[in-house]
Amino acid sequence: MNCIVTEFSGFCHGVKNTISTIEKLLKDESQPVSCIGLPVHNSQITEKLITQGLNVVDKVEDIQSGILIIRAHGLPPERIEYAKKRGLKIVDTTCNIVVRVQNIAKTLHSEGYTVLITGEHEHPEVRAIYGCTQEEGIVCSSVNDVRALKLDGKVGVVSQTTFSESIFRKIVTALIERNFSELRVFDTICSTLAKRNTAAQITASQVDMMLVVGGKMSSNTKRLYEACKKINPNTYHIETKEEFSDEWFTGVETVGITAGASTPQWIIHDICNAVKAR
Repeated sequence: MNCIVTEFSGFCHGVKNTISTIEKLLKDESQPVSCIGLPVHNSQITEKLITQGLNVVDKVEDIQSGILIIRAHGLPPERIEYAKKRGLKIVDTTCNIVVRVQNIAKTLHSEGYTVLITGEHEHPEVRAIYGCTQEEGIVCSSVNDVRALKLDGKVGVVSQTTFSESIFRKIVTALIERNFSELRVFDTICSTLAKRNTAAQITASQVDMMLVVGGKMSSNTKRLYEACKKINPNTYHIETKEEFSDEWFTGVETVGITAGASTPQWIIHDICNAVKAR
């Protein structure tokens, strides 16, 4: 069976940096290494890092000593300062693209704008950006959220880097219709993810079946799956080859594979080889 792996599949540079930094710390440091929340939204990688010694906790208060690694999603400034006061060593691997969003949000807030963040309310990256507005920003995930807003004056818009481009555009259009005294919009969606989605959609249109590989909790993988499913109904979201169903492959000659930003190459290769062997 033929297998096509799309361009831009797998780890983005932010995730790659977080994982390599954690692995180096676990190897070189004698003190405990902790992370608030999953280091990446991929259960296989998380389990591997935990096996190597990483402590995954829910909040700063759960860490007694050692190193706190800030994952690619970032962490609210208040939480970072609190961790420092507790005597923790901070190793910051926040993605540089996310840092840019945080800085824009801080600047807009300091200049008197109401900061509107497009994204998923409970996503860790969004919570970190929200913290950069001294928790005075507004999170919107849909046009309906915008229509329910009761505000005027100056509004500044930023986005979760892995948010849907189409929803972002619809939200911005709805905001323009509100006629605020001033509206500043910053498209902070990651360009690499946009390229990944485009490449995946092109492949999805050319194959009999599409496999989207990545964590079920991964926002960007969910977006990738939704985009491919619209093009090719014979699209499936999986984490490993063990999720294969024989009926998927009936009458299929060519399979396309794409993967989210938290998916390692070894899982992609494993799935591709399993497809070729069928």
